[in-house]
Amino acid sequence: MNDSECIIKVLPDMNISGTTLVTLCVVTSAVTVLTVTFNGTIFLAMSRSIYRNIPNSNRNENKVTKPVMTSFVMVELIAGLFLMRLLIVETLNNGTWTLGSYTCLAKETVDNFIIIITIFHMMVMSMDMYLALCHPLKNRNLTRRHAYIILAFVWLISLIVTVVLLALRLSRLKETAYLAHVVLFMLVYFLFTCIPILLALVLYFLVIREAVLFYKRQTLYKANFKMPCVDLGNDCHGSSFTPTSQELREIVKSNYTISKMKSRFEPTKTISTITSNRQTCDLKYMKLYLKAYFYIGGIVFISFIWWMPLAMTITVFALKQSYLTYSMYISFKWILLVNVTVNPLIFGCNKSIRNDIKSLLCRNRKHV
Repeated sequence: MNDSECIIKVLPDMNISGTTLVTLCVVTSAVTVLTVTFNGTIFLAMSRSIYRNIPNSNRNENKVTKPVMTSFVMVELIAGLFLMRLLIVETLNNGTWTLGSYTCLAKETVDNFIIIITIFHMMVMSMDMYLALCHPLKNRNLTRRHAYIILAFVWLISLIVTVVLLALRLSRLKETAYLAHVVLFMLVYFLFTCIPILLALVLYFLVIREAVLFYKRQTLYKANFKMPCVDLGNDCHGSSFTPTSQELREIVKSNYTISKMKSRFEPTKTISTITSNRQTCDLKYMKLYLKAYFYIGGIVFISFIWWMPLAMTITVFALKQSYLTYSMYISFKWILLVNVTVNPLIFGCNKSIRNDIKSLLCRNRKHV
């Protein structure tokens, strides 16, 4: 096996100047440093929180979400530490490989592993969010033990699929049947990439639909069901009273208005205060859920809308045995990996993760 058998088909661009290469080196190095710094900080903060069982500021967050997100950040950290550094070398060498065939084969193997395990993590996060919003009672029964079992299964399946792809790669290098290689590759690609992606998209669609229905229910409630809360109070003569069951039923049916209540009961601060508190609580509850939906939407947009078209383009070129230009190849690879840099910024929108980072940097366990 020589270097040419390991490298993807790329047409070197001989017009790249030295200044351009230096600029590429500076930019790619900066992206790599930011990726490792962001993901490393989040990984340490979340791992410390899980190890010390620091209470979450978001009480609705179950015991599965944080371990899954920590594992996902660790995958991105591996991509920044290994793949980005090797891609810098490839970028500076104008699309050629100078580190040996075995190193290149290791790079391709890790690349396949990162892609597969990322897709599986996205699927698990979509399932977790679906259970949390659509089946909350079942979701509450999940524990950290369930999370660790799920993550062990994800890592094990990803390793097995990566080994299978490596075996197919080595069999092709030994000039075995090309048609059999393509059929097996497409089968593995469909089972372990396409199906998990489709499942994640369907679950995210159901989550977004539930968000829309929740918003409609809240809007309908605020428009048509503003029930005043009545506690023990005083009538206009100063004597205490307790609303009868018939009066409470009529209040629930919205047959009584506050103006009718004034004819018998003196309006107290209790009614307006409790009603105002309920409306404020509803708004905070709705904003909390909508923030979660925006958070989900950001992950979906970056991980699927941004990532998938580029991956599909590279796959089509590879299956057709077509040549990529150096500029196209490097651009595709770096755009794919920049996603690893952007994801920590999205994770930072989560209040629990921000508090974990504050706790790590400030060396105390108080959450603001």
